[in-house]
Amino acid sequence: MDKTIEAIRYTGIRWIRSGYEGGATDEDYQTLHRETGVRFSYGLMSGGTNIAKLLTGGRMLAASGALLAFEGNNEPNNWGVNYKGEQGGKNQSWLAVAKLQADLYKAVKADPTLKQYPVWSISEGGAQTDNVGLQYLQVPAGTNAMMPDGTRYADYATCHNYFSHPSHKGLYDNQTGTLPTRVAFVKSTGYLAIMVKPGAANLPAMPKMS
Repeated sequence: MDKTIEAIRYTGIRWIRSGYEGGATDEDYQTLHRETGVRFSYGLMSGGTNIAKLLTGGRMLAASGALLAFEGNNEPNNWGVNYKGEQGGKNQSWLAVAKLQADLYKAVKADPTLKQYPVWSISEGGAQTDNVGLQYLQVPAGTNAMMPDGTRYADYATCHNYFSHPSHKGLYDNQTGTLPTRVAFVKSTGYLAIMVKPGAANLPAMPKMS
């Protein structure tokens, strides 16, 4: 913990992407926030589906002033989900992923303590194998998506655009040069999260960028 605190202070990091899959304790989160001021986006991470557990952790973070936002699944194209007995993600239908994200959004916004916090989308939404509408923050009418028109997924969209990765043979020039306009970039450890403003997010599709 001491080394982590030292590293955060040295780098000036103010946001850490996290979730319940890593096994960090409540005290770990509270100590990091108290000692460094860092806040956390708290998500389902890779293959997670336990919304109730996520909200419980979120309330703890909110109570200590350490919560920044909630986040949907991490890269469902790499880690599928089993939600309410329905498999989804990877090379299967993404309908289960869509239902999970929609339920996460509804659960956060129905909670009197947590409704003020933004919900971020899944990452790698452009990898969906079928049109479940995850390229939108809210499914617009007339898109023939498999989820109903008006389904709300998120307040902001995130996308993993790896400027460096163990599979890369070297560094690339202008790795982020083909990103869509009207976005704000937030640098995190190992990737960029693209925070798309709601008014600019209803694009026909979000490109896959990893």
